[in-house]
Amino acid sequence: MATQAQKVIEERVVPWAWAQRDEFVKRVQDQKFPAFDAVPLNPKYKAWKIAHGLDPRVMMRTGHYIQAIKVLVERPKKTRLDIWIGFRKGDRAIDIHGVPVPLRLNLLARVQEEGSHNLHVPARPHWGPFQANMKVRAKAVRRLLREDLVKRTQKVLAGVR
Repeated sequence: MATQAQKVIEERVVPWAWAQRDEFVKRVQDQKFPAFDAVPLNPKYKAWKIAHGLDPRVMMRTGHYIQAIKVLVERPKKTRLDIWIGFRKGDRAIDIHGVPVPLRLNLLARVQEEGSHNLHVPARPHWGPFQANMKVRAKAVRRLLREDLVKRTQKVLAGVR
Protein backbone atom coordinates (compact mmCIF):
# COMPACT_ATOMS: atom_id res chain seq x y z
CA MET A 1 0.00 0.00 0.00
CA ALA A 2 2.88 2.38 0.78
CA THR A 3 4.25 1.87 -2.74
CA GLN A 4 0.85 2.65 -4.25
CA ALA A 5 0.51 5.75 -2.06
CA GLN A 6 3.90 7.07 -3.20
CA LYS A 7 2.97 6.51 -6.84
CA VAL A 8 -0.30 8.39 -6.39
CA ILE A 9 1.47 11.25 -4.59
CA GLU A 10 4.18 11.54 -7.24
CA GLU A 11 1.63 11.47 -10.06
CA ARG A 12 -0.80 13.96 -8.49
CA VAL A 13 1.02 16.16 -5.97
CA VAL A 14 4.28 16.94 -7.77
CA PRO A 15 2.57 18.35 -10.90
CA TRP A 16 0.08 20.19 -8.69
CA ALA A 17 2.95 21.67 -6.68
CA TRP A 18 4.62 22.91 -9.88
CA ALA A 19 1.33 24.53 -10.93
CA GLN A 20 1.15 26.21 -7.51
CA ARG A 21 4.76 27.38 -7.84
CA ASP A 22 4.02 28.85 -11.26
CA GLU A 23 0.93 30.62 -9.90
CA PHE A 24 2.94 32.04 -6.99
CA VAL A 25 5.67 33.36 -9.31
CA LYS A 26 3.06 34.89 -11.61
CA ARG A 27 1.39 36.63 -8.66
CA VAL A 28 4.74 38.09 -7.58
CA GLN A 29 5.49 39.21 -11.14
CA ASP A 30 2.01 40.72 -11.48
CA GLN A 31 2.36 42.30 -8.01
CA LYS A 32 -0.89 40.65 -6.87
CA PHE A 33 -0.21 40.65 -3.13
CA PRO A 34 -1.98 43.34 -1.08
CA ALA A 35 1.19 44.06 0.93
CA PHE A 36 2.99 45.09 -2.26
CA ASP A 37 0.46 47.90 -2.77
CA ALA A 38 0.08 48.70 0.93
CA VAL A 39 3.82 49.30 1.33
CA PRO A 40 5.22 50.40 -2.04
CA LEU A 41 8.94 50.75 -2.58
CA ASN A 42 10.64 53.77 -1.11
CA PRO A 43 10.69 56.34 -3.98
CA LYS A 44 14.46 56.85 -3.62
CA TYR A 45 15.13 53.11 -3.76
CA LYS A 46 12.80 52.71 -6.74
CA ALA A 47 14.62 55.53 -8.56
CA TRP A 48 17.97 53.87 -7.74
CA LYS A 49 16.71 50.56 -9.18
CA ILE A 50 15.56 52.25 -12.37
CA ALA A 51 18.82 54.19 -12.70
CA HIS A 52 20.74 50.88 -12.47
CA GLY A 53 18.56 49.13 -15.06
CA LEU A 54 16.84 46.96 -12.46
CA ASP A 55 13.21 45.92 -12.29
CA PRO A 56 11.26 48.57 -10.33
CA ARG A 57 8.67 46.10 -9.00
CA VAL A 58 8.63 44.72 -5.46
CA MET A 59 10.66 41.47 -5.12
CA MET A 60 11.85 41.73 -8.73
CA ARG A 61 15.16 43.61 -8.61
CA THR A 62 17.09 41.09 -10.74
CA GLY A 63 14.51 38.31 -11.09
CA HIS A 64 16.84 35.91 -9.28
CA TYR A 65 14.54 35.56 -6.25
CA ILE A 66 11.56 34.22 -8.17
CA GLN A 67 13.63 32.23 -10.66
CA ALA A 68 15.16 30.32 -7.75
CA ILE A 69 11.77 29.18 -6.42
CA LYS A 70 11.42 25.47 -7.14
CA VAL A 71 9.37 22.44 -6.22
CA LEU A 72 11.67 20.36 -4.07
CA VAL A 73 11.17 16.65 -3.55
CA GLU A 74 13.11 14.61 -1.03
CA ARG A 75 12.76 11.01 0.04
CA PRO A 76 14.19 10.96 3.60
CA LYS A 77 12.88 7.42 4.13
CA LYS A 78 11.80 4.67 1.78
CA THR A 79 8.15 5.19 2.72
CA ARG A 80 8.17 8.98 2.98
CA LEU A 81 8.13 11.71 0.37
CA ASP A 82 8.58 15.38 1.30
CA ILE A 83 7.42 17.95 -1.25
CA TRP A 84 7.60 21.71 -0.80
CA ILE A 85 7.88 24.93 -2.75
CA GLY A 86 10.81 27.18 -1.98
CA PHE A 87 14.54 27.56 -2.34
CA ARG A 88 17.27 24.95 -2.25
CA LYS A 89 19.05 25.05 1.09
CA GLY A 90 22.24 26.67 -0.15
CA ASP A 91 20.74 29.11 -2.65
CA ARG A 92 22.10 32.60 -2.11
CA ALA A 93 20.93 36.05 -3.09
CA ILE A 94 22.90 37.93 -5.74
CA ASP A 95 23.95 41.54 -6.10
CA ILE A 96 23.00 43.70 -9.07
CA HIS A 97 25.93 42.27 -11.06
CA GLY A 98 24.82 38.66 -10.55
CA VAL A 99 27.50 37.90 -7.96
CA PRO A 100 26.33 35.71 -5.05
CA VAL A 101 26.28 37.45 -1.66
CA PRO A 102 26.44 35.82 1.78
CA LEU A 103 22.67 35.92 2.27
CA ARG A 104 20.60 32.78 1.78
CA LEU A 105 17.40 33.24 -0.21
CA ASN A 106 15.28 31.59 2.49
CA LEU A 107 16.47 34.24 4.97
CA LEU A 108 15.85 37.00 2.44
CA ALA A 109 12.32 35.65 1.97
CA ARG A 110 11.74 35.68 5.72
CA VAL A 111 12.96 39.27 6.04
CA GLN A 112 10.72 40.32 3.16
CA GLU A 113 7.78 38.40 4.62
CA GLU A 114 8.10 39.68 8.19
CA GLY A 115 10.01 42.92 7.66
CA SER A 116 13.02 44.15 9.61
CA HIS A 117 13.15 47.35 11.60
CA ASN A 118 16.98 47.23 11.74
CA LEU A 119 17.31 46.80 7.98
CA HIS A 120 14.52 49.31 7.20
CA VAL A 121 12.57 46.66 5.31
CA PRO A 122 8.78 46.77 5.65
CA ALA A 123 6.85 43.52 5.88
CA ARG A 124 5.55 42.42 2.50
CA PRO A 125 3.79 39.11 3.15
CA HIS A 126 3.52 36.97 0.06
CA TRP A 127 4.50 33.43 1.07
CA GLY A 128 2.07 33.27 4.00
CA PRO A 129 -1.01 34.50 2.14
CA PHE A 130 -0.27 32.23 -0.80
CA GLN A 131 0.30 29.22 1.44
CA ALA A 132 -2.98 29.85 3.27
CA ASN A 133 -4.82 29.94 -0.06
CA MET A 134 -2.95 26.85 -1.27
CA LYS A 135 -4.10 24.88 1.78
CA VAL A 136 -7.70 25.57 0.79
CA ARG A 137 -7.07 24.44 -2.81
CA ALA A 138 -5.26 21.32 -1.55
CA LYS A 139 -8.52 19.87 -0.18
CA ALA A 140 -9.58 18.87 -3.69
CA VAL A 141 -6.17 17.30 -4.36
CA ARG A 142 -6.36 15.29 -1.12
CA ARG A 143 -9.79 13.99 -2.19
CA LEU A 144 -8.35 12.86 -5.55
CA LEU A 145 -5.42 11.23 -3.77
CA ARG A 146 -7.77 9.22 -1.55
CA GLU A 147 -9.89 8.17 -4.52
CA ASP A 148 -6.83 7.09 -6.54
CA LEU A 149 -5.35 5.23 -3.60
CA VAL A 150 -8.59 3.35 -2.93
CA LYS A 151 -8.82 2.31 -6.61
CA ARG A 152 -5.20 1.17 -6.79
CA THR A 153 -5.37 -0.66 -3.48
CA GLN A 154 -8.51 -2.48 -4.58
CA LYS A 155 -6.74 -3.60 -7.76
CA VAL A 156 -3.72 -4.84 -5.81
CA LEU A 157 -5.91 -6.64 -3.25
CA ALA A 158 -8.01 -8.21 -6.04
CA GLY A 159 -4.82 -9.75 -7.43
CA VAL A 160 -3.94 -11.24 -4.01
CA ARG A 161 -7.15 -13.28 -3.69
